[in-house]
Amino acid sequence: MKIIKAIFGLLKEAVDRWGQDKAHLLAAALTYYMVFAMAPLLVIALGIVTAVLGEAVAQGTLFGQLEQFMGPETAGFIFALVQNVSAQRLGSTATIIGVIVLLYAATNVFYQLKMVLNRIWRIELVPKNGIVEWLKSRGQALLLVLTIGLLGLLLVVSTLVQTAVGAALDEFGLMTSRTGFWFQTIAFYLLIMVMFAIVLKMLPDAHVAWRDVWLGAAVTAFFFIIGEYVLSIFLRFFLVTSIYGAAGSLIAILYWVYYSTQILLLGAEFTYVYANTYGSKVRPAERAIVLTHTERSLPPPPQPEPKPIPEPPPLPPPEPETESSPARRVEREAAFGLIGLAIGLLVAFFMGRKR
Repeated sequence: MKIIKAIFGLLKEAVDRWGQDKAHLLAAALTYYMVFAMAPLLVIALGIVTAVLGEAVAQGTLFGQLEQFMGPETAGFIFALVQNVSAQRLGSTATIIGVIVLLYAATNVFYQLKMVLNRIWRIELVPKNGIVEWLKSRGQALLLVLTIGLLGLLLVVSTLVQTAVGAALDEFGLMTSRTGFWFQTIAFYLLIMVMFAIVLKMLPDAHVAWRDVWLGAAVTAFFFIIGEYVLSIFLRFFLVTSIYGAAGSLIAILYWVYYSTQILLLGAEFTYVYANTYGSKVRPAERAIVLTHTERSLPPPPQPEPKPIPEPPPLPPPEPETESSPARRVEREAAFGLIGLAIGLLVAFFMGRKR
């Protein structure tokens, strides 16, 4: 009972943090990068599987898995997209540039995912040399791309093993559709769990124990498998491709990638909560720091209160005017002048009348 209560407590806290970090917006941003990286990733994975098992087996198995989850129309759309990318046969210089662009597009999504995981794990890298850190991050992303290709190879191998085991059991009447379904589901679950564990361990600029990573990856893969089957039913029976017409396949891909990205971020939140509650705790790697809540969402700096404008000092009262003051002398002289002018005008008037 205590274990179940603890698990639900961890899930509740992970969901709360998922909402606080606005993971749905982060997932939408990652979906944008993933859509552009999907074709390069599949081309690389298909190339690795083809080099080992042959083109027919690789294409049949990988796109058979896509058809199972996304439906035949969407899987056909992706297959045509990959075929168009793979069919390019250009000159040597154009080929080199094309390979560089292909690798950049494939690694860019993991570079962006690294920054998102750092954000929700409260980690920030403080690089001493920006170019070196950028190259290091791209190298990690390229390694993950190759890992995805190897996991695709393991998926094909597991499908071939399932076919061989199914044929052997069928001879004894032990192979049923339900047995094949569970075998395929368990194999796919283990591969997805390994992929999530590698992503959570390698990408963030943080140290976390493998035991904490494996538990988080197991929980993430569990919800991923359940959600994928629910989403596949939705995409098949709600006729998304028919509603959106020619863009229906692209809309189905967006649905699928967006949901998968949200599940991955929820698993990252769960791993962080479990590691800091019961495990080894998430610690920043070298040249990385832990962000506090205030550093992650700084409020606007307080505005200084306006200082009151000081009132000017009162003017001193005017000095009382005395008889000897300049103003009094001017007034007196002006009065005498006006009186003299009036007397002169009167004298001139009377003298003019006598004449």
